[in-house]
Amino acid sequence: MKRKLHDIYKGQIKINKSWLDSYKDYVPKIVSIIKKGVSSEDKNGETFNQFFSSNSSVSNLGQGAISNDNIAVLKQYWSELEPHFQKLANNPNCFLKDEYQQIDKKIKEHTTNHRKIATHRLIATVQPHMFCTIIKDDQYCVKLIFNRL
Repeated sequence: MKRKLHDIYKGQIKINKSWLDSYKDYVPKIVSIIKKGVSSEDKNGETFNQFFSSNSSVSNLGQGAISNDNIAVLKQYWSELEPHFQKLANNPNCFLKDEYQQIDKKIKEHTTNHRKIATHRLIATVQPHMFCTIIKDDQYCVKLIFNRL
């Protein structure tokens, strides 16, 4: 019999309601902005800043944040990233490995410190049904979850 993750961790999972409400508010807005094309006004707006910020409504785990300097650079080169993020936003339930690799390549190219987790968080924001941002970037956490299933 298959067990659901919720049943396994029943009573152990704590939900931060204010974060969840904020997440539910910002993620659709971010996806909408990316789908239509990010304007220069959007680039300086609060919603788009939430997309990049590690201390945000999208993710507040402190895992490999992108520095403010690197965020400014990524915004400057957004035209190179935007088509890949748009493809993800327009195909929210499709695994698009080439797009993920292109995003990672472009971010690595334009930033001084490659943060895999931060890149993953950006992708997970645009495809929230495909990815999760709560697992640390190490084998132990993943094995622990699978062993409990």
